[in-house]
Amino acid sequence: MSELPALPQDWGYEELEDLIEPGGVSYGIVQPGQRDPFGIPIVRVNNLRQGRIMTDDAFRVSTSIESRYSRTRLCGGEVLLTLVGSVGEVAIVPKEMAGWNVARAIAVIRPHERTSSQWLKQWLRSPLAQRYMHMWQTTTVQATLNLRDVRRLPVAVPPKFEERAIAEVLGALDDKIECNQSIFAMTEGLAITLFADAAKRLEDSEGDPRPLSDLVDHLPGKYLPREQYSKGGPYAVYGSNSVMGSYSEYLYEGPITVMARIGSNCGALMWSEGSAWVNNNASALSAKPGVDPWVLHRLLQTIDMDPHRAGSGQPFLRVDSLLSTIVTVPPLRHRSLVGGKLRALAGRGEGASVESRRLADLRDALLPPLLSGELRVRDAEALVERAM
Repeated sequence: MSELPALPQDWGYEELEDLIEPGGVSYGIVQPGQRDPFGIPIVRVNNLRQGRIMTDDAFRVSTSIESRYSRTRLCGGEVLLTLVGSVGEVAIVPKEMAGWNVARAIAVIRPHERTSSQWLKQWLRSPLAQRYMHMWQTTTVQATLNLRDVRRLPVAVPPKFEERAIAEVLGALDDKIECNQSIFAMTEGLAITLFADAAKRLEDSEGDPRPLSDLVDHLPGKYLPREQYSKGGPYAVYGSNSVMGSYSEYLYEGPITVMARIGSNCGALMWSEGSAWVNNNASALSAKPGVDPWVLHRLLQTIDMDPHRAGSGQPFLRVDSLLSTIVTVPPLRHRSLVGGKLRALAGRGEGASVESRRLADLRDALLPPLLSGELRVRDAEALVERAM
């Protein structure tokens, strides 16, 4: 490990295998079979996103299949690492997921008492660990990382008190980001429920059937240099003072609904409260004068996008077909009442989302210098305290 970056005098490097329990890294169920609605839930690659395990679309396997993979049955506290496709996604298993299992493309890592799950999670997310994983992965069919390479990953080992303090600083940022994401998801759910409830209360005679084109201006996205893409969303890049002026020709003023036009998720919608750069795989849908943008966004969510999709190799959305869709517009008195409530929910959700992106940027900036010992904990704590 002589090529590794230098560490503080009282730190050192060890291989991952030396920091985990004997046999403490394994991959999961190779052939899960058919979905079993009464079976055991498993974690797949698509369930790991941005350091979290998303459980809303869990695949369940039969108990007879799962029973053959007791070595990867989860208890809580394990570190999960994706091995296939999106190599290098990392998350810690919460206690409430005890009894779950994982798919073949996920490694289950059980730390030894010499280190902690939090430290391994943060280290595996570090640029150095990610560089080794991507350097060692094979790409014959799709990116794959072998367990033998996972075991030999270099891990920085600081004194225990520093390890704990660094993990707590980064963990506090992760917790706040997760809290904000929960707030955003809650406001989205409330807004959808509110709009659906208002729609049910309307009698058909009260509605105003009109083509969607009467309500929106369709603004196609433009080619955007890849270095300006945001980690937070695949369709739009939110404005910031540092680069807004340089790319003003790509900028659309919010509030707008951003819609994916090309790719497997064409038709997916994203709300943008403020200014946004919209790339050429998407469109901005701006409310015409007299149309409440919050009501329009929720109205768009009620449209079935399937009839307007085309293409097999590279799916795309037939925008002309979508714009000709007849929608029922609530009368003005209902739009004003519902729009005000939706506006309040949108503002709360957007505020949480913006703060999450800011904190994620801070965490990503702190990660390398903290994990290498270059930045001391007390300095990082001061930065985090000011940010939160």
